[in-house]
Amino acid sequence: MGLSGTIEVLENMTSLYQVWLHRNLFTGPIPDLLHLDTLFDLQLHDNLLTGIVLTSLSSIPSLRNITLANNKLQGPMPSFPKSVTNVELDGTNSFCKDTPGPCDAQVSALLDVAGYLGYPTVLANSWKTNDACSDWSFVICDSDGNVITVNFQKQRFVGTISPAFANLTSLKNLYLNDNSLTGSIPKTLTLLPQVLDVSNNNLTGEIPTFLTFNVIILMRNDEIAVLLQALDLKWEQREETQLAELKSVINKRLAHVSPPPSPGHGGENSAVHEHNRVSGRRSETDADCRELNSILKTLQVKAPRFDGSEADDWVYKIKKFFDLHRVDPTVRLSVVPFHLDEEPSTWF
Repeated sequence: MGLSGTIEVLENMTSLYQVWLHRNLFTGPIPDLLHLDTLFDLQLHDNLLTGIVLTSLSSIPSLRNITLANNKLQGPMPSFPKSVTNVELDGTNSFCKDTPGPCDAQVSALLDVAGYLGYPTVLANSWKTNDACSDWSFVICDSDGNVITVNFQKQRFVGTISPAFANLTSLKNLYLNDNSLTGSIPKTLTLLPQVLDVSNNNLTGEIPTFLTFNVIILMRNDEIAVLLQALDLKWEQREETQLAELKSVINKRLAHVSPPPSPGHGGENSAVHEHNRVSGRRSETDADCRELNSILKTLQVKAPRFDGSEADDWVYKIKKFFDLHRVDPTVRLSVVPFHLDEEPSTWF
C-alpha cells in the first residue's frame, strides 16, 4: 500500500477500536489520541511519522497493542504501563535515549521548534541522538557545545515561529527567511539573537520592540509591508508630517554618530571604541531609539547595497544604518555579506 499524508484525523474518531495504518507513507506527528478511550490496537509501524510521542498515548486505558517501529519518531522514548502487553518501538526511530527519560535541554528546545513547523521530515532525517551539536543539519554550535546558529532559510517550511527558540540561551543567529511561515514574531526572541532574519514569509502582527544593542532584524521591504498589516497603513497614505517626524528623530539620533573613518582606518579597535562610546551614552539615546522604533514600523527602510563602486560612500552609509539600528559592532562584519551585490560578494 502507499497511502500518504498526515493521520491527524484520528484525533476526532473517538469510537475507534482498532487502527491498522502500517506499511504506508504517512508523515507528520502522531496526534493526541487520549479521547479514543476504546482503542485496543494501534498499528502504525513502517511509515514516515515524525515528532514526539505524546505521553497521553500511554494513558489510554483500553490500549493493549501498539507498534510504532520503523518510523522517524523523535524525542523521549515512550513508556507504557504493564497493561499494554505488546509494544514495538525499534527500527528506524530516533529517540534521544535508549530508555525513557527527558532529552537534553537543547534537544528539547529544537524539537519544540520543529513541532511548530509540523515536524518536517528533513529535520527528522538528521536530528538524531541526544546531542544537538552532533551533525544536526541547520544547527551550528560553539566549541563548548552551545547552539549559536539555526539556519532554516529557503527550506519551504510552513507553520509558525516557536517561542522555544528563547530556550536556546546561547543563540546568536537565527535565519528563518524565505519560507512560508505565518503568525507573528514571538516577543521571547527580543533579547536573544544578534541576527534575526524573517524576511520573505507570510508573517503578520506587530513587530516586537528590540531594545538591546546586539540585535538587528533583517527584513526586506516587502516583508515590512506584510508586518505592517496590523497598523492598517499603506505607503501611499503616509503623510508628509510622518516623514518630517522621522527625519527629525533620525537627525537627532545621527547627531551622536561620529564622522566616517578616513580610508585605511577603522578595523577592530575602532569597532571596540565605537561599542564603548555607544554604551556610554545609552541612557541619553534610549528614548530616541524607542521613538524611532515606533516610527520605523510605519516606514520602509532598506540597508544600502554595495556594487563595487563608491566604497567610501557605502561604508559611511552602512555605518549609519548599523548605528541607527544599534547593531553590536562585534557582529557587523557577519551582517555585511547580506548587503553585497554579485561581484563584491566574491571578495568577502
